[in-house]
Amino acid sequence: ILWDNVKFNKQFDKSTQPSNPGVIAGEYLYKNDKGQPVRVMVNSGTGVSLDISQDGVDFYPLGAIAGTFDLEPNEFFRIRSTVAPNFRVMVKTRITV
Repeated sequence: ILWDNVKFNKQFDKSTQPSNPGVIAGEYLYKNDKGQPVRVMVNSGTGVSLDISQDGVDFYPLGAIAGTFDLEPNEFFRIRSTVAPNFRVMVKTRITV
């Protein structure tokens, strides 16, 4: 099993559309409970800070205000903002060779 990071079209589960969790201004916490890796995408918003955590307690700043980030199962992604950004989640699929 390997992750295909070159062929963008093949690395996401085509049976489901990207989800758009309802992010609100202030603090929003997302937990990857999909049972497989996901890619989260964040853009726009104001006063945005992004953090990641493996346990939901200790968060580490990503040093970015927007971008695309991969989360393993059960990892947490925190967004803090004064104006809510756009946020999307796409499930990654495994490609076996």
